[in-house]
Amino acid sequence: MKTPILFAMALAAAAPVAMPAHADGPTAVAVRFNDLDLNQPTDAAIMLGRLDQAAMQACGASPFGSLREYRLSIRRSRCYANSLNHAISLLNVPELTAMFDREMGAE
Repeated sequence: MKTPILFAMALAAAAPVAMPAHADGPTAVAVRFNDLDLNQPTDAAIMLGRLDQAAMQACGASPFGSLREYRLSIRRSRCYANSLNHAISLLNVPELTAMFDREMGAE
């Protein structure tokens, strides 16, 4: 089973870059945030949205064609939860962590 890894990177790139790894290794998705101040609630919300999309991609959803039910299933998966938890813990930004915890508690 492939384990997705989300990398939050301060890149100058215009968009996140998906980087599939070996067939039996993890899928890594880089997420840029050089344009954000993650200690600000608005920017933390933007970053959480970017991480959500990266986790969806890493766990198999296509932003261009996955059915709504499939996307909902991925959002309920261990893959998705583990990916987001890993990325949030690596970033270690209190505002982002608090926002993530509130959103996860709301479900």
